[in-house]
Amino acid sequence: MPEMRRWGKNYVDKRNWAEYNESLVRRGEVLLDFDLLDKWDEED
Repeated sequence: MPEMRRWGKNYVDKRNWAEYNESLVRRGEVLLDFDLLDKWDEED
């Protein structure tokens, strides 16, 4: 099968990937359900 050539100008990616990744990643964050702590000592 012949290789298809792309039409138009080549795309130049100008993103700063390190900065973009840091904006998406939350480091050191812990999500804790406090209802669990409220019921910790309760027995069923």
